[in-house]
Amino acid sequence: TSWTVQQGASAMKAAKQMLEHCGRPYMIDGNDCSLASPSVYESGTNYLERLMSLCDMATNRIDVAGDGTVLLRPYQDPDTKSAAFEIDLTAENGSGLDGVQLSSSWLSMPTRYAVAYRWNDSSGGESVQYEVNGEANRQGENSSGARGYTITDFRVLDELVPATKAAADAEAQRLLAESREKVEWRIKSLFLPVWEGDVIDLVVPEGSGGYSGRRHCLVKNVGIDLLHMIMDLTLKETASGDIDD
Repeated sequence: TSWTVQQGASAMKAAKQMLEHCGRPYMIDGNDCSLASPSVYESGTNYLERLMSLCDMATNRIDVAGDGTVLLRPYQDPDTKSAAFEIDLTAENGSGLDGVQLSSSWLSMPTRYAVAYRWNDSSGGESVQYEVNGEANRQGENSSGARGYTITDFRVLDELVPATKAAADAEAQRLLAESREKVEWRIKSLFLPVWEGDVIDLVVPEGSGGYSGRRHCLVKNVGIDLLHMIMDLTLKETASGDIDD
């Protein structure tokens, strides 16, 4: 059935009511906020989607404890979190096993960002469309010249203040600065006390295609072979990626 949370209602109180309705054990130890406008959840949305929506409003994260308790806690950027564990692939007696796999978005990263802002204005009693454009290009080893090809990420802006080329160039530069290479590692490891959402440091030996050193990673996926007590981990590097020892 559809469900409505009224304007001014507490997001976490609504989350509590939903969890109790589902009969789930829970612990709410996070932020709260009042809804600025009513939120209507249609019958096609499941309870997890509704709960995630409420947590997004309050800047909270959803986790599940080992006993099944649903945990609602403040979201923290993985880049700022201290590592809960270290996997040293350079150590002979380390926990990492064979079969390390690396994936990267480097080849598909945009080398150029282009933006356009369009608006209508009246001139001589007629509606005239105007457009302003901006762009920003990567430099150095990630530039189009160094790669030998160009990938452009083109965006149409909903608003731009002021509507000038300088402002459009600045917005394109902002998008370029915020974009980064996505690097993931998949490794097999002996059983470790880590779970999805934890942050760990992965120490990678030299000769790993320029990705050696200490890598700050978010545990993205966990698979467990209980018979042999081996974990299959997918680790996603945070924004800082390579960090100093």
